[in-house]
Amino acid sequence: MKELRMSGNDIRENLAAAGCDHKFIECFAVVREKKELSEQLELLMSHRVRLLKELHEIQIKIDRLDYLIFKLKK
Repeated sequence: MKELRMSGNDIRENLAAAGCDHKFIECFAVVREKKELSEQLELLMSHRVRLLKELHEIQIKIDRLDYLIFKLKK
């Protein structure tokens, strides 16, 4: 596996922009310092799964609103 070649600040900014909280970012930094690539990937994938779950939950809400809009226009 390749090492992530970004500065620590760039990684922190990217994680924050991806919605990671301070605790997650600090945990990732510790794992990165140990050069545990598999753990880094696991952390990133777990956050991705959480975001995808949120996305699906929001999509359900949008679908329900779309249904109400459709019914009102009918």
